[in-house]
Amino acid sequence: MSRGVSILLRSMLLATCLMTQHAYSMHCMLASAPRLVFGQYDPHAGSLSAQTLLSIECTPAFDGEPLDLNVGLAGAPSAPLTLLNPATGETLAFGLYRDPAHVQPVDWQSLLSLQTNLRSTSTMSLPLYARIPAGQNVLVGEYQLSLTLLLDY
Repeated sequence: MSRGVSILLRSMLLATCLMTQHAYSMHCMLASAPRLVFGQYDPHAGSLSAQTLLSIECTPAFDGEPLDLNVGLAGAPSAPLTLLNPATGETLAFGLYRDPAHVQPVDWQSLLSLQTNLRSTSTMSLPLYARIPAGQNVLVGEYQLSLTLLLDY
């Protein structure tokens, strides 16, 4: 019997500024973090994949200001990651990846690292890919998880 599951991944932002050399320093923020929506999950139909694109915007305090940006996840996520159905307490395992082939798992400490000199406001894009393995027998419902991104610059 197939079971449909609507799943979403929410991202929130926690930004930490480590630069204090200048009276006015660089400012970085998460410009967008669209939901990672898997759609209907059928445990007998194979794995289910989804993708999203995070956008990070940085504005320098002066022309040519150096940027050393590292984007990671706060905390130490357990493996495998699980989505939770708040109504039933059931969980559904999934993985986050750097590539659409789901071969390179996400490095929690450094999703994105970048070193450059900024002349104006710049936006960096970070694609995230996810996969729910087949064969997980769960009840129909909404499964979710919120992750906190940490911007160090």
